[in-house]
Amino acid sequence: MTNRTAGSTENDIAMIELTSQLRYNAKTDGTGFLAFGEGHSSAFGLGQITASYITGSHAFKAGFLFQRGYQTTSSGNGPFPYNYQLFNGVPRQIQEWVSPTYIESWLAANVGVYAQDQWTLRKLTITAGLRFDYNKGKNPAQTFPAGMFTPTFSFPEQKDLPNWKDFSLRLGGRTTCLATARQPSRDPSAGTSHRTPRAWRQITIQRIRS
Repeated sequence: MTNRTAGSTENDIAMIELTSQLRYNAKTDGTGFLAFGEGHSSAFGLGQITASYITGSHAFKAGFLFQRGYQTTSSGNGPFPYNYQLFNGVPRQIQEWVSPTYIESWLAANVGVYAQDQWTLRKLTITAGLRFDYNKGKNPAQTFPAGMFTPTFSFPEQKDLPNWKDFSLRLGGRTTCLATARQPSRDPSAGTSHRTPRAWRQITIQRIRS
């Protein structure tokens, strides 16, 4: 529960009554990104291409996906990044935050490339596919601004956050077997028996390796 005292400003210090969790006397309760000075920006680009070639017994498909972007977040808890915590009106403790903060991260590349091929030879269908995935991110060099409790401090660039590469191979085969049975023809003049379908049986083999 939050109670904002009439006439309070961002320069007032928040107070929290621990027995009831009543927060009052200030606009902020020190909740980081939900408090004063929140700034968030991001931009991502996405491209995707697919192509297919299909004939009667042959089907081929290939595709490509690429994504890149960044995200920045800055936040703070007002000019006084702390609050007073009371127990039955008696001061108990002070809660402090590192404020303001700044975070920037980049998705350098998120790439997926794949190709799959399928051939049908009579009752046998063979499928093969290959996919390559690549994901790379980084945190550029950045600086946290000085606050009430912390000086300005900087971080060097951090690369390969993450740096993943993966190949996935798929092999599959399928065959359809038609079981038949002999039974007399209903046409007396034919004088012969003929085959009629009894059941369809299908066997599928697939292996995925990454």
